[in-house]
Order: sequence, then structure tokens, then C-alpha cells
Amino acid sequence: MSEWISKAANVFKRDVSETPQPFDVHCECGQKHAGVRRARHQHLVCKACGASLFVLPHDTYPPPHIPKTSEKKKRKRKKTPLASLEPIDLSSEPVLAPTERSHPDRRRKSEDLNVTKSEVEIKPFFLVRIWIWFRELVSGFWSVFWQFWTPYRKLALVIFCFVALTGFYSIRQGRLRNNATVVKTKLDEGLAAMDNENWVDARRHFERATESVDYLNRDDIEANTIRQYFRETTALTRLTSTTLFEVMEDAESYYVKHGADKWEKRFQTRYNSDWHIIEGYVRPANDKTALANGFDLELVFPLSVGKKQRQVNFQINFKLAEHLPKISNNGGHDDGNGVFSVFAAQLKDCFIGPDGTWIVRLNPDSCFFWVNPQTYEATHLQIGSIQPIAEQQQTFNQQGIWMGVRQ
Repeated sequence: MSEWISKAANVFKRDVSETPQPFDVHCECGQKHAGVRRARHQHLVCKACGASLFVLPHDTYPPPHIPKTSEKKKRKRKKTPLASLEPIDLSSEPVLAPTERSHPDRRRKSEDLNVTKSEVEIKPFFLVRIWIWFRELVSGFWSVFWQFWTPYRKLALVIFCFVALTGFYSIRQGRLRNNATVVKTKLDEGLAAMDNENWVDARRHFERATESVDYLNRDDIEANTIRQYFRETTALTRLTSTTLFEVMEDAESYYVKHGADKWEKRFQTRYNSDWHIIEGYVRPANDKTALANGFDLELVFPLSVGKKQRQVNFQINFKLAEHLPKISNNGGHDDGNGVFSVFAAQLKDCFIGPDGTWIVRLNPDSCFFWVNPQTYEATHLQIGSIQPIAEQQQTFNQQGIWMGVRQ
């Protein structure tokens, strides 16, 4: 009984020996203030910034009582030895074995379900996996792409496309109007230069006009006339001084002395791309090699060169004459003497054929029929030596139909 009264009295008894309670306060400016708490609260003033700080008084209550554990309770606690614990294999799957009293159908079902993981998992075919991966990739890209185009971005894209198309249309229309003006101006200047027999300036004006009609994609009679003027002035101003007779005599003598390879080099350096104006009869070609290479016409040119009297065959293709008929009953060429023509072209090839004859090919990209008597008279060739001038005018009219200049 006395022990109980003494314990109750100790509960309300204050500890005379009070331990000091320190404090540690930090100001907003970073200054540290430390000290001991007092019975009453404290107001501190920061020496650095002058701010007011508040410090609570010391705690009047005693510290909490921690009960002591008796030795009897310690003995009652039994420690389980770690050696008696057996390790558990978590990797193995638990298999429930059927009991003796279990039903035979249940036992059969459990045996059927007791299969390995590799037997249950069926891997898809390789192409199927590729297709699944590709589909996921496309769907992911499409979702990201669709999320990128917000309504504001879509509106901005529409505005940009509208402005771009409007600007392109305006520039296109401006260029069309400019080229139409150039065609008219340069055609007048070229015709004026022809009247003054200034063929070089006429060629330059017609060249600029030809570029404009090509840009406008025109194929009418006026556009074809401008192109024809440009071809004729080009051949006139760049006409070679060497005749075809002189070229073939040089070819035969050089081939006999030095061989075919050296003659090929000599031809490429001296005669290739030279302009020639030819008057002669043209007929369809019968050579299979010429037809296979696109040369469907030949020039009736009875020429033999050298001591061996090698025959010379001229192979032609008028690619620029789009209205040239291909059969004789439509006004084209026949298998006899052919049709008399006046044309100009550049040399392309000159070599010995498989049968031992000379083969001369004219460039199809530059070969054209002559149409204008004014430019032809400026060549100062022997006009009328093969055909009378009156008949030659009819030839020019017919060739103008083939070149699309006349109707």
C-alpha cells in the first residue's frame, strides 16, 4: 500500500534538476540565432536585417516515461533458430497431387493440365510477326502525326497553301504574258534583220523567240515558222566550207593509210557536227541495219571513192518533219528515184559498213527540209542547177507542209 502511494506521488512531482533546452532559429536573411529557452517566450531582433523572431518557452512537462522490460518477459520470448528454416524454391511450379479419395475424372483432368509452358506457348509465324510490328509502327506514327496537326496548325497550313498557289499562279501568268510579248517583239526584229541581210542578228532574235514559243508550248503555224527561221539561219551562218565529196575523199585516203580507229578520231575532231545543205533525191531505206537504228530514208547519191571505188550510202531521218508522209501514195517517197528535196543537216557518223561500203549518217535532231527561198538564196549555192527555180518553189511549198509551216 505504501509503494502505491509513493508511485502516485511521483507522477505529480516535478523534476527539480531541469536540463537546459537549447533552440536554434534561422532568419529569412540566413542569419543563425542560437540560445537556451527560458520560462517565458522571447522576442529576438536579427542583427543582420532587423527582423523580429519569436522563440517558444521551455517545455514544462516531464519527458515521457519509457517502461523497462523485465527479465521474465525476455525469457518467455523464444527465438526461432535460422538453421531450422528450409529454403523454398520459388522457380518450381506447385503441382497438386491427387489424393487417394479423389475422383478418377478429376485425376485425369489434372494430368491433362500438367503440361509445360513451352508446349502451351505457340509462337506466331515470322511474316506474321513482321506484319504485326509494321502495323504497330504505322499506327504509332499515324497517331503522332495526327496529334501534331492541331486545329490551329491545320488552319495555318490551309492559309499557306492558298497563298502559295496564288503566288505560283501569279508568277506563271506573268511569265506567260512576258514570253508572249517576247515572241512578237523578237519575230519582228528577226524579220527586220533578214531584210537587212544581217543573218547573225536574225539567228539570235529567232533563237530567243523559239525559246519563248517552246515555253508557251505552242504548236501552231506561227510557232513552227519561228522555229523554221531559227533552223535555217543557224545552218546558213554555220555552213561548212567543205563539201561532201571532199569529206569522202579524205575519209577513203585516211582510212587506207591509218585504219578505221584513227579515221574515227579524225572525223570526230574535224567533221562531226558540220552543217551541210543538200539537194538530192530521197527515198525509203532498204538496209535492215539502218532501219534498226532509226534511219528510214536514204539519199540517192551515186558516189564512189578511192581506188576500190567504194560506194557511199547516206542514211537520213527527218525527226523534225512531223507531217512527212511515210508511203508514196500519200505524197511521200517511193522505191524508185525518190523525191527531190532540199534539206540541211549535221554530220553524225562516217564509217565502213559490214559490206565494205561507206555509211554516212546525218543527225536526226538537226535534219530539216528547207522552206524559205529568201534564206536559201543567201547561201549563194548553185540554185537551179538540178531543178528549175519554178519547180523549186513548188518543192519549198511541199516541204513547208511537211515541216508544219504551211497548210
